[in-house]
Amino acid sequence: MGISVPTAFPSRFNGPPPVYAIFFNDRRMTLARWPNDGWATIAKIVDPGSDPRHGDRSGRLGVFEYSGDRPGRWNAATDVWLHGYWCFDWFDEVIQVKSIDREKHQITLAEPHTYGLKQGNPSPRRFRAINLLDELDEPGEYCVDRATRRLYFWPPAQLTGLGSCLRRSIHPFSH
Repeated sequence: MGISVPTAFPSRFNGPPPVYAIFFNDRRMTLARWPNDGWATIAKIVDPGSDPRHGDRSGRLGVFEYSGDRPGRWNAATDVWLHGYWCFDWFDEVIQVKSIDREKHQITLAEPHTYGLKQGNPSPRRFRAINLLDELDEPGEYCVDRATRRLYFWPPAQLTGLGSCLRRSIHPFSH
């Protein structure tokens, strides 16, 4: 359809992810995520990682335990990003996942969080996974797979006259 694939996500960033915003019948659709509503919480911080904001530039990665089995379903090798409030409620950051240990229920982040992982104000810290094809599980969600150069979209209603209508309804996020 002549739509270019957006740039790859950086391994750590603030603000909206660099993907297209999808609109259907003038309503913005949701980037696939887990949980669909609200947030998951960190069960236990195993290693807070370094704290670059306060001078610790050792590059030590944050590691935390999760509850339940859902994150164990994800394949960290296929680009998993977590959006979270890792230390303070006023500073969110999206960080790529380096690995998931299914036996220990632990996630290792690919980059240190700006302030390190800390059970701050108030605990527990919260996060959610974004842009995961595995979590495209309800109408109105979409996911961009850069490796296959595909857009996956679960429309909330019947599609009619898709061609030029969809082309006009996909817009890059602006920062």
